[in-house]
Amino acid sequence: MTLTLLGIAELYRFSLPGDVATHVHGPIRSPMIGPTLLSILIYHVVAVSVAWAIGLILYDRQRVPAKLIGFAAVAIALVPLAWPHLLVVTWMQLPAVVSPSPADVGVGPTWRDGATTIDAIIRVITALAAAGLAGRSLARGFCPTADLKLNPLGSGSKRLIDLIVMISVPAIVVGWQALSAVLLIASLAAVAVGGLFNRTDALGRFGLMMPVALTVQLVSWRPADQIRFWPSETSDPWTILVAAAAVLCIPMWLSERPAPVDQETPQPSDVDDGSDDHELPDKEAPPDSPEPSETEPRGVTDDDNEIGIVAPDADLTGR
Repeated sequence: MTLTLLGIAELYRFSLPGDVATHVHGPIRSPMIGPTLLSILIYHVVAVSVAWAIGLILYDRQRVPAKLIGFAAVAIALVPLAWPHLLVVTWMQLPAVVSPSPADVGVGPTWRDGATTIDAIIRVITALAAAGLAGRSLARGFCPTADLKLNPLGSGSKRLIDLIVMISVPAIVVGWQALSAVLLIASLAAVAVGGLFNRTDALGRFGLMMPVALTVQLVSWRPADQIRFWPSETSDPWTILVAAAAVLCIPMWLSERPAPVDQETPQPSDVDDGSDDHELPDKEAPPDSPEPSETEPRGVTDDDNEIGIVAPDADLTGR
């Protein structure tokens, strides 16, 4: 569904910012497809497909494979360095007719490749930096035990790396300015579907909604850029700052919850009292009888008579 909507929106030319067509022609009219538009559509389809792959893997609580990360790095980050026009940016929106006459103002923008390799490199670097910052900000909600410095091989640190990889995909495709909008849409959608999936893994639901949010941004890219309160490359700086502050608040409504523990079958750790062995208690020993003092005289008992011990004051001569 997401790929179908993306294809219709870009082929009929009402989603990409700065495109020539300014209105929808209808399904009967055949769209004009050029090599630039077709290459951008293929690039976006690959990006959404990679986002789906990462989201489904995180939903299954698995690590993102290294082969998938390598494919995403080549197809999403390195390919635009050779063809910078794949990164739709404001410097591509150049006027078709440059004239000081006011009568030519109505001529709309056209697709002209004004981007260079340097622009694409800067775009990728800033997108990766924004993804790392956003992932570290969301770590307290999705992977609170992550510590890349003290415990880089821990489970929390591994989930943080997967989170940053997942965020890097929309950051490169739509730019770091619009990344805040994608993250907010994905977080709200993850909260909305929380009751349907009934899972405690917030990162899995967030990853599953990431390709949906990216598709929403790509399909409504041009209309969203005209909204003043929508973060984009043409919005005011305060709009981007407010959206970034809202991203920092995502852990307030979407965070990991501890899994419930079955009360009928307690875990061994619940009944462990810290002792090494669980032995049966010894029977209560009777109180020891007090031993006679060395200074007190010891009387003769029946046991002593049996072995021939007599009292010291007994008369041995029979007198």
